[in-house]
Amino acid sequence: MFEYLVFNETQTFTRDREIRIEVDGDRLRYRLEENGLYIPGLPGSGSRSGIYTGDSVAFIRRLESFGIPNWKDEYYIPACDGYGWELRYKEVGKRCRRITGSNDSPDCYGAFVNLLFSVSKEVDMIDYLRYTESEKGVLYRKYELRIRDGKLEYKFSGPYFNDEELGEHVFEGDVYTYLKELIQLGFMEWKKPFVGIPMLDGIDWILEYRFSGEPAKMIGGSNEGPANIQEFVFALNPENARDTHVMV
Repeated sequence: MFEYLVFNETQTFTRDREIRIEVDGDRLRYRLEENGLYIPGLPGSGSRSGIYTGDSVAFIRRLESFGIPNWKDEYYIPACDGYGWELRYKEVGKRCRRITGSNDSPDCYGAFVNLLFSVSKEVDMIDYLRYTESEKGVLYRKYELRIRDGKLEYKFSGPYFNDEELGEHVFEGDVYTYLKELIQLGFMEWKKPFVGIPMLDGIDWILEYRFSGEPAKMIGGSNEGPANIQEFVFALNPENARDTHVMV
C-alpha cells in the first residue's frame, strides 16, 4: 500500500519542479514546488499545497498499476546534460526506496509523471478537443486531441495536411506542459459566435472540447475569429509546440 512519495525532475537550463504526495486518512495531500534553474526569478517559480479533490482510491490504484516496486534503482544514459529525475517511494511497513534517472526512464514514465502532477489540479485535464475548418461546406482541415491513460493522442484530417501527417499519433513530449500552455491561450473564454462579412468564399470553423467532469462546449465562426486563433490552431499540432519552443 502506497504511503508517500517525493518526485523531482530537472531539465538543463530551464527549471526544476518537485511534488510530494502522501496519504492522510482517506485523503491525499500534495505539495508542489517549481524553481527557476540557473535563471533567478523565472516566471512560474513558487510553491503551493493542498488536498486532492478527485477520487483518492482511483488515484492510488492508478499509481500502483505502474509497478514501481519492480523498477530498477537507476536509469542512466551517458550525456553531458539533459533531463534528470529522482523518485523516493514509500510503501506502508517498508523502507523508503530511492530511484533515479538521467536521460532514461521506464516505459510507463510519461503517464506516471502526468498522473503525479495532475493531483495539484493546476491543469484541468482535457478529455478531448476537436477543431474543424470547412470551405463551402467541404472539410478543409480538422485537428483532434484526446487524453487516454495520461497519454496525448492526436490526429489530423482533410486535404490541408500531407499524407505523412494523417493518421493517429501519440505525443512523446511533456503532456502536462503542453496542456498548460494550450490552456493559457484562453480558448475557454471565447464566448460569442464570430461572424464576419458574408463572402462567396470563406472559412467556417467549429471548436468542440470537454474538460474532465464538465459538460462539453462548442463555439464557432464564419470568416472571423478571436485575435489569437491562428496561434491557437498552430499549437493544436503538439509537434509544432515542441519543435519551435513556442510553448515552452
